[in-house]
Amino acid sequence: MMLDTWQAQLQLYFTQRVTRTVLSQRRHSGPLQIQRPFYPETNGTCHVYLLHPPGGIVGGDHLQIQIHVDKNAQALITTPAATKLYAHPTHFSQQNIQLTVAQQGILEWLPQETIAFNDSRSHSQLRVMLAPDSVFMGWDIVCLGRPASHERFMQGQLRQAIEIYVGKTPLWIERAYYQGDSPLLSSAWGLAGYPVVGSFLCAVPTITTWAMDELRETLHNWFTEPSCLCALTSVEGMLISRYLGNHAEQAKAFFTDVWTAIRPSISQRPACPPRIWAT
Repeated sequence: MMLDTWQAQLQLYFTQRVTRTVLSQRRHSGPLQIQRPFYPETNGTCHVYLLHPPGGIVGGDHLQIQIHVDKNAQALITTPAATKLYAHPTHFSQQNIQLTVAQQGILEWLPQETIAFNDSRSHSQLRVMLAPDSVFMGWDIVCLGRPASHERFMQGQLRQAIEIYVGKTPLWIERAYYQGDSPLLSSAWGLAGYPVVGSFLCAVPTITTWAMDELRETLHNWFTEPSCLCALTSVEGMLISRYLGNHAEQAKAFFTDVWTAIRPSISQRPACPPRIWAT
């Protein structure tokens, strides 16, 4: 039986012009599209909404996204809705994303959550290639099953890879493998029964101890919130924030607070949440 699947590609190239960053090149095939770029910030940062295939992603679909931010350019990418991974008894979907940021460029990758339906099967890879003095801020939020519909992730698989490089040197390599009804999902050493897991990663040339102490104080209420587990740390060249809880919206709220707190010092401008988040 032939599968009715999506084979989609999207390439975006952002270039800095005199007063703002422009989308200088765009290539696509299949149902991956974007809305027209717009400029809610006075410094000319280019905001783009990425549109996934209608109806979600199912086994057999293969999506490839390549985004290049040129020297001194600044871009913010988000999605208008959650990415849904639908059930399929045998076939895997695949999503490969490569983000490249040139010298003194800034890329903010802030998609809505990914919802892995029960019995879905998917592979996902996010690779970020940075120049030594560029900046990347991005998050990844995964909901296993549909808690609001009392659907647990009892069957299926989700494999994820997140890689961040500065030049050819790996800065952050992470692998995750979620299998339906595995001990990892329910045990205290794993997800402890929480269906939503997320990471906010910021690669920036300098993160000071003083800045981290101030950030922890600003976000203190999150670390004492009884309904979820939140954490914040730093390693060389990286700020890492984690969420484990029951609600994707809560994860996004926590990461938005982190982003709001660090953006002024990293990119010299206040946070500007995409308007689509309020709809």
